[in-house]
Amino acid sequence: MHDDNNIILLLVGSPRGKRSTSNAIAEYLESKIKETGCKTRRLMLSPLLLSENGKTDIINSLKEAGSIVLAAPLYADGLPSGVLELMELVTERADKKDLAGRSLTVVINSGFPEAKHSELALAMAGEFAKEAGLSWHGGLIFGGGEAIKGTPLREAGGRARFLREALDLVASSLAKGEAAPKEAAALMARPFVPSWLYIFMGNLGWRVGAYKNRAYGKLKDRPYE
Repeated sequence: MHDDNNIILLLVGSPRGKRSTSNAIAEYLESKIKETGCKTRRLMLSPLLLSENGKTDIINSLKEAGSIVLAAPLYADGLPSGVLELMELVTERADKKDLAGRSLTVVINSGFPEAKHSELALAMAGEFAKEAGLSWHGGLIFGGGEAIKGTPLREAGGRARFLREALDLVASSLAKGEAAPKEAAALMARPFVPSWLYIFMGNLGWRVGAYKNRAYGKLKDRPYE
């Protein structure tokens, strides 16, 4: 188990902040880590990156942490701009000696039903860890994030079953200072419903939203054609 002075820092990289699936993941993981007796801190990146004081807080928090966990969504087959800004901030302002011995674990969620779409974003995070002098403790990818849509995972029922089981394993590994187990990555990547059903429900959601906003008859409009 970690020394009492080592904090496990959870960074939420979604622009949606507390309303995001990334935060739901970080929040659940934090609660499971606390059950092991480890200290934690959770930060929303987007508001902190808007000010110099916020950026300083991020850097100081990284230096104080023993382990770092980044939870972020997939954006255009990569990482959100706020996460990219974080990476630039760390490589420009944090000395590798200050981050020596710290580990990085990354959890990426996407709206695609298949988790594989996040593999490139995960590789980007791995390259950042190398550049920053952080020990890479693995990455996990989750598809179908829109089905969670910020719902606390304890309230998300069966659709978050594999996600919760995977995070339970990650919490245990973090408490021991170990890398995320392969079993956790495999669990998280498992689809909770068949792809066809996820797509059907997604399309249905668009139609219901259009109907509520009196735009159902405009779904096939092409105003810029």
